[in-house]
Amino acid sequence: RVSLLGMAASPGLQTRASSSAPSPVSAAATARAPALGRLLAAVAVAALAACAAVALRARARIGTGVAWGSASSTRVVSPDELSSHGSEARRVWLSVLGSVYDVSSGEFYTSGGGYAFFAGRDATRAFTTGEFEGEGLSDDVDGLTPAQCKGLVDWRAFYEEHETYTRVGVLRGRFYDAQGSPTEALQRVHAQAAEADREDNARKERSKRFPACSSRWTKETGSVLWCEGGKVPRRDRGASKKGSARCACFEVAYTVAHPELEVFEGCEPHAEKCNLTRADSD
Repeated sequence: RVSLLGMAASPGLQTRASSSAPSPVSAAATARAPALGRLLAAVAVAALAACAAVALRARARIGTGVAWGSASSTRVVSPDELSSHGSEARRVWLSVLGSVYDVSSGEFYTSGGGYAFFAGRDATRAFTTGEFEGEGLSDDVDGLTPAQCKGLVDWRAFYEEHETYTRVGVLRGRFYDAQGSPTEALQRVHAQAAEADREDNARKERSKRFPACSSRWTKETGSVLWCEGGKVPRRDRGASKKGSARCACFEVAYTVAHPELEVFEGCEPHAEKCNLTRADSD
């Protein structure tokens, strides 16, 4: 994805304890103190548990893309209100996937900053295409790939979890309706992002099951590939993005059942080790 900003630490919950010196009390008050202390401690524990539950629900919403809070409690921002918080405004806002954030603390978005073009608008598409001018600064997500949609969800999570940027609400328009509920357009993005996650997980599992070949190159021998444990090298396209290939090790029986796995030029079909021809070395 377009690398616009550095990493941001995820905010966490912090509690602060305070204490004060005891004042003189009567004997009766002293007798009641342990019971009162236990009651106050119980109230404090319950309050902390409630805060933790709120934080966990917030993290769940970040992962699924659900609006912050219920539709009835979510602030719905109009396009005109968002545009009034451009790069020269006192409070600078931007929107990604319809989620509006106050980014005033970031000098990147103020007038003259490197990313000022994001201020006061929803330029969701540009976060994944890198087109930062004209029609590229759009919230149109039609035609984006699952991987690009996943990148957009990741960018939204970046702003959601940022230490100093704060969530304002949701933008009425392409991704949220006038009541603050997600639209079909946003749900399609989430579905595409989930598909990308499944594809990534499948590639990772395939890489575990079929490990990469060992390789060596010398001027005398050229490129040499080999596998161990009776496995044989094959050109594998199933564990890489965009159809690129890697050398992976497979059981012989598996290669017989999957003839689409390509034998490298210079390799015997059942050989564990082989010297590549110049075509495959290049």
